[in-house]
Amino acid sequence: IGLRVASAPYKTEYMTFETFDSNGMEIFAIYDSGREEKISNSRLAVIYNDKKSLRVGDTGVVVEYLGVGIHIPLTVSPISYDLSAFALPDESIIYDGNYHTSGASPIYLLGLDGIPLICEIRGGGSDAGIYTVTAAFSTESRDYILPDNISATLKIEPRIVDLVWSGREFVYDGGAKLPEAGFFDVMGAYRKVY
Repeated sequence: IGLRVASAPYKTEYMTFETFDSNGMEIFAIYDSGREEKISNSRLAVIYNDKKSLRVGDTGVVVEYLGVGIHIPLTVSPISYDLSAFALPDESIIYDGNYHTSGASPIYLLGLDGIPLICEIRGGGSDAGIYTVTAAFSTESRDYILPDNISATLKIEPRIVDLVWSGREFVYDGGAKLPEAGFFDVMGAYRKVY
C-alpha cells in the first residue's frame, strides 16, 4: 500500500503548540493492485515530532493510514510570551544613601515547552541622579520569541536638609563670635558645618 496527497491542507503555516488542521487535505491509498481509494481524514493518524503539537523546527507532520505514512510539509513559527502582567515603570525616590534599582519584581515564566523565560533587573544607583533600569530577558526556548529588553528611568532626587543654626543671638563681650550650623544627615546623625 502507498499514499498519495491529492490536495494539500488549506492551512500550512502554524504557530508553536498548534495542532494540525486537515481541512482541505485529500489523501488517496494506492493498493498493490493499482486501485486508489480516497481516505477520510478522520481515518488518518497524525504523528507529531513531540507527540502532542507542532513545534519550531518541525517541517511538517506525518499522516498515517494502515501503518504507512506520508509527510505533509508545514511551516511553524515561534509565539510571543504573555508579558501583560509585567511592568517596569519609571520611578522617582529621595536620596537615602542606599543602592536602588527598580521596584519591579523579576519574573520567571515557564513556557508550554517547560523551558523558563528568565528576567533580570539591571541598573540603578546610590547617588542622586538619573539611571536607566533594564529588564533583560533570556531563554533557551526555540518555541518562543525572545522579548526585547524593557527600560525605565530611575531618578534619585537630592535630599533637602535644613541647616540648624545655634546661637543666633549674642551678647557682645568684645570677642569674636561665630554662630554654629549643622544638619541631620540621612542616617539621622547631626553633622556640624565648619
